Amino acid sequence: MRRPLTKRKCQHCKTFFDPDPRSAGRQHYCATPACRKASKAASQRWSHACRARQAVATGAPGVLATAGLACARCVTRTLNTARADRTTT
Repeated sequence: MRRPLTKRKCQHCKTFFDPDPRSAGRQHYCATPACRKASKAASQRWSHACRARQAVATGAPGVLATAGLACARCVTRTLNTARADRTTT
């Protein structure tokens, strides 16, 4: 049985809010426009921080060469995606 939802503190405005039950484990910002903007900025900052994600997004050649990958999480995700592509084609 799942734990009942509790209130969370917004990482931007520091007020407590009730997270959406479907994404309670991942929701860290409340629904006010300023906090949504801060959430998007943080998400984009995180996604542009890793050269592997940039290479995958741009479709650069040699993406699977692990020498240029910045973090282990990106290496795993990139390699898993490549394996899935090989099995479907």
